[in-house]
Amino acid sequence: MVAISLVRSSNESLRNLPRHLSSPTAVFVGATQGIGLVTLRQLAIHTVTPTCYIVGRSEARVQEIIGELKQLNARGTYVFVKGEPLLSLAPNPHVVSVMGGGKENTIKEDDLDLKRNYGVLACAQHGITMGSLAFEHLARQNPAVAFVHIYPGYVKTNIFQSGFSWPVASFYRYFIQPLIYFFETPFADVGDRQLFHATSARYPPLSSSSKPEAQGAPLPQAVPVAEGINGKKGSGAYLATKDSDVAPSGTGKLMTDYRERGVPEKVWKHTLEMFEKVRGG
Repeated sequence: MVAISLVRSSNESLRNLPRHLSSPTAVFVGATQGIGLVTLRQLAIHTVTPTCYIVGRSEARVQEIIGELKQLNARGTYVFVKGEPLLSLAPNPHVVSVMGGGKENTIKEDDLDLKRNYGVLACAQHGITMGSLAFEHLARQNPAVAFVHIYPGYVKTNIFQSGFSWPVASFYRYFIQPLIYFFETPFADVGDRQLFHATSARYPPLSSSSKPEAQGAPLPQAVPVAEGINGKKGSGAYLATKDSDVAPSGTGKLMTDYRERGVPEKVWKHTLEMFEKVRGG
């Protein structure tokens, strides 16, 4: 476990580090609420002149958030824009996905888009496992970029209120949420940890040894470079627990079998095919 005090110490050091860490450029997708928003706030607080591109469905909502961010750090630049910043050219490029890293499970390899096996649990399993497999593939194809898939634990957000029907949302709010109260990850801690995952040298890109500035904020004492999904330190793709530990599932029987049979490549090929369908290709 990486203690939250060490995480916060690392975040607080960002202002005094080289420009690519003290004044980073970041792209946030899904940061208009919940974990994405609290992470965005922490980035504004702990850096000098950040540039943040915020992708969201409602420009009015993003502008509201931009007003809040300017109060936290008036020197930052916060933009609602449709575009594709060139991530691989950044000095310290990281992709952080907050979903279910370490919770991988069996997927339907002959039905990756779940046309024949659709269900809520199946969607969750596929989203988590295919995300981890895709990150492993992408880290090999893009050795200058680090990929971190995180399980944040139980976090009190409004996902059920905004994403589910009234009966489901009410059941969760009045029956499930009280039961998990004592197991929740504190909301303030979540934002701190995601900023740590995105900036710390604990999660370097595969090629960071030849690009020292890509290694990130110096590691707190006694905190080592993380083992990647494939069990090798600094391999560029990582599974992180809610405590910023390395999730062991990457080297477990399931993921090892998928790796040996080339499933990461199959998953990414399928993903690109889905994008082409959406684009009408």
